[in-house]
Amino acid sequence: MFGLAIVAAVALVVNKTRLGAIVRAAAFDRNMAASLGVPVTRVFAGTFAFGVALAGLAGVLLAPIYSVFPTMGRDFVFLAFTVVIVGGRGSIAGAVVAGLLITQIQAMSSLVVLAGMERSIVFRHHGAGSSSSGRRACSGGFGHA
Repeated sequence: MFGLAIVAAVALVVNKTRLGAIVRAAAFDRNMAASLGVPVTRVFAGTFAFGVALAGLAGVLLAPIYSVFPTMGRDFVFLAFTVVIVGGRGSIAGAVVAGLLITQIQAMSSLVVLAGMERSIVFRHHGAGSSSSGRRACSGGFGHA
């Protein structure tokens, strides 16, 4: 629910406020916005700072769910780029729909991959400390080579 409130607040600010209009104008045509008196570099710096704050908030919200380590966001970067490409650049609603779609596809594909790997995970009983060769451990684990 908290994430939904954040997305709704960002969409409201971007689409319904003067600040959002300034950010959209600077992103659409930098030179025209500058000629109208918009401090474009300050707008870009503020937008970047806001994005960094949102990324930090995402890290704080994910910390209780995932283990915390220096490169914990690396797994989410590819997902974020995919959401932006599928949802369309500049479309908050498209990003939300693409995010929901891609995470559902990811969840369903993990079920399929786990179902296919079940035999090798369940029946692989030769570990690293085993005296048998690595070839036998990868042969399906039924005790014959």
